[in-house]
Amino acid sequence: TRNLKIPYSAVGGRKEPRSENNSLRRLHEFFSRIVKAAGEGADVSLMKIAKRLTMSNTNRPPVRVSAIAHQLGGSSKVAVVVAKVLDDERILQLPAMRVVALSWSRKAKAKIEANGGSIHTLDQFIRVAGSMDNIVLVKGDPTARKATKFFGPAPGEKNSTTYPRIIGKSKHKEKRLNVKKPVAYDSDSE
Repeated sequence: TRNLKIPYSAVGGRKEPRSENNSLRRLHEFFSRIVKAAGEGADVSLMKIAKRLTMSNTNRPPVRVSAIAHQLGGSSKVAVVVAKVLDDERILQLPAMRVVALSWSRKAKAKIEANGGSIHTLDQFIRVAGSMDNIVLVKGDPTARKATKFFGPAPGEKNSTTYPRIIGKSKHKEKRLNVKKPVAYDSDSE
């Protein structure tokens, strides 16, 4: 019986949030207790909420009210967002929607309530939704941040859309060259 170290991938990542925010830690404890009490019969949505509460800020990006409205698609279900909800200035009118979120901006709350909707904290989601069949989990795109445009295959490789990491943007330095490859002209296709 040797002391073998289990690989990180087999363990399955974080088990609790690394944040020192007490309200976030209490929310995670609340949801993880519900999941543990339910055992194998735990609802998948509850498991996802508990898991998302452990994630870093990078993997829990903010969501705009327009994205929530788009994902709800006019249904009367409750949108559950385990992230911050932000306002979208491009949209002036929203459908009346009920949102349960981790946090929100003042403008987002004002816009949701002005259009006949309501916004609540995560611990109130059962009271708002009534049942687990009445919720839609909404999350933001973690690749939408500026840093991700530098990730991927090396710039210059075939079919690479990765941005080069450059310090200077002068005349003789490397620039962003994302010109589509020229298509071979076929005279027989006419």
